[in-house]
Amino acid sequence: MDGVPVEPADAEFLMSPEARDAATREGVPVIDHRALRRVWTRSAGQR
Repeated sequence: MDGVPVEPADAEFLMSPEARDAATREGVPVIDHRALRRVWTRSAGQR
């Protein structure tokens, strides 16, 4: 994970199908960071 210190076991879980299933079951929206990165990049260029 870019720039964020994460324990290997935590990162492994966060990227797992089990984590996605748990988030879905609990109603937590899972988003793709690439869409956010495009917005951040665009916003940074407007400063």
